[in-house]
Amino acid sequence: MKAVNRRSLPFLTALMLVLSMFALVPEGLLRADAAIAYGIVVGGVEVTAINKDDILRDGNFSYDPNTKTLFVKGDLDMGKEYGRDSEEGIRNLSVEGLTINVVNDSVITMHDYVPGNSYWCIGLHCSTTITGNGKLTLVIPGPSGICVGVNIESGENGDLVIEDANIECISGDDGFWSTIKNGKLIIRHSTVKMQNGNSTIRRFPKGIELENCKIVKPSSYNISAGTLYDDKHDLVKELLIKPENYIDTVSITIPEPKAGEIITDNQNVLSVTPSDMSVTVYNSSNTKNKVTWSDPPYMIQLGVTEFKNGKTYTLSFKLAQTYTYGQDAPEAELSEKTSVKVNGRQAEFTGKDGFYYTYQLKFTVGGLKGDVDGNGVINMKDLATLQRYVNGWDVTINEANSDLDDSGSINMKDVAALQRLINSL
Repeated sequence: MKAVNRRSLPFLTALMLVLSMFALVPEGLLRADAAIAYGIVVGGVEVTAINKDDILRDGNFSYDPNTKTLFVKGDLDMGKEYGRDSEEGIRNLSVEGLTINVVNDSVITMHDYVPGNSYWCIGLHCSTTITGNGKLTLVIPGPSGICVGVNIESGENGDLVIEDANIECISGDDGFWSTIKNGKLIIRHSTVKMQNGNSTIRRFPKGIELENCKIVKPSSYNISAGTLYDDKHDLVKELLIKPENYIDTVSITIPEPKAGEIITDNQNVLSVTPSDMSVTVYNSSNTKNKVTWSDPPYMIQLGVTEFKNGKTYTLSFKLAQTYTYGQDAPEAELSEKTSVKVNGRQAEFTGKDGFYYTYQLKFTVGGLKGDVDGNGVINMKDLATLQRYVNGWDVTINEANSDLDDSGSINMKDVAALQRLINSL
């Protein structure tokens, strides 16, 4: 009998172990894992135990079977020209209570590349919740498609829940659409914006529930048989839903005066239009030594002939909500809680004057002394940045704002002056 080389024993042992394992599982371990399918399809790819951590191998989609959560981290573009032939971008076939968590801003686009077929960005065959910090945009450029379709054949309720989410739907056909007797739509504390060629919300027989949010557009509507109609009983094609505690923001950008700028005596003070076109900005009364706006938009200081470098002026202005007769209310709801920013800086609400909301904002010509990083506020971050700069660190500062003693140089005297300034705030 021929002796066996001792060096071959470990290899033979390992080989026998592998063979015995495959004998126990005839199809092989990899095939066994592949057989674990979770009832979800993304981009035409079935989600399995093998691909669940990176379903499309692009880092945009993953699935956690323990929590029944599908994570959306990036875009999905569906169409034959893009190599993905499927009528649904995301399909939940059998996961009851699935959560679609939109982690990052993401866009799902469906191209109706076969005329006559109906394409769904998201197709649900079990109750599903859509949530997440990222904005989810669902787009179907062609005339035939549904952004989110609910099609559940069982006797269970087919709930589509939108919770703490931000969703925009754009299609030539329908937005949220249900095909079953037990379909129900629940929207909780979410922003939903829709622009659809046929309807926005349709055929949810178990009802439409709004929790901690409201329909802003259209301004008047009615719900019948789980379908959203306007006051003329036409299908609503444009819809905006916002959370109840949503704070609208009006951002206004205008040139600020420079040191040495000469001001001409101009009493024809008119209004300017901010970046948010749904709100009109009106000038303040022509009070002396108050900065106001004129048209074209620039700030003037009445009673002053020249702006001085480093001097602080007060910008006073009014806002008023404007409506056009026969049209829906604008998206921005002006109120005492509205966040008003001028050139990125928060303005202070000072009261109401009839229909107007009044505000003021102080600004310093040539910059805000002490605002070392130039973000419009003075705090301990500015002190730390200035100390690093003086100590020779490679940091970026606003030099005009950092020369607090106007000596022409930046040193420890400015650090001490900034410390005193912060202590006095």
